[in-house]
Amino acid sequence: MKTIQLILLFFASQLFAQQSIDSIINLKTLDLQLNGINHFFYFETYCNGGIKMLKLNEKDCSVENSNIYVFWRNNDKDFLQKVSNCTNPVIEISNKIIDFYSSNINTFVKENVERYKTSQDSIVANKKYSFVKMTVHSCFINFHFYINSVFMEKKFDEFDLTNEKKDPNINYKLNKKLKLVELAKMCEKIIKNTHLK
Repeated sequence: MKTIQLILLFFASQLFAQQSIDSIINLKTLDLQLNGINHFFYFETYCNGGIKMLKLNEKDCSVENSNIYVFWRNNDKDFLQKVSNCTNPVIEISNKIIDFYSSNINTFVKENVERYKTSQDSIVANKKYSFVKMTVHSCFINFHFYINSVFMEKKFDEFDLTNEKKDPNINYKLNKKLKLVELAKMCEKIIKNTHLK
């Protein structure tokens, strides 16, 4: 049986050789499932409008300029690993984040981070007008949840979590209270504390 798993993993790695985000996630998901793990999620971060600096002869391990991390539970132990084009260590973590994920998964499915709005929508001559504020350079968070054998993505712009005095965000308080945002903060904290980049 182990030989069959290795052959499947080999063919999957050849199939996903382009190393796109989807292929990296599919390959890691196959690896987890072959090891009997079905309780996991991915946390992806990326920014637009930025420049990446690499040292001479330094390998770029990022996938499409994203940082992707997978969190999972196996035999009552929780783990974190950066998923990239390079080999990364598996780090054992506390059960706090997977417990939070498990108890709030149905909430995550329903929640959405609302856009940065400066006032309520209005309708004039049967046309809806929204007053949203945007930025040229922003960073995004994208969760890839694996629920009942199906992937579901939840993405939001971190700018929508901000608030400015001049043009207040009317969705600021609502967004800050979301369990999805709380999970993102937990992920960022644990990644920082484990010194994964």
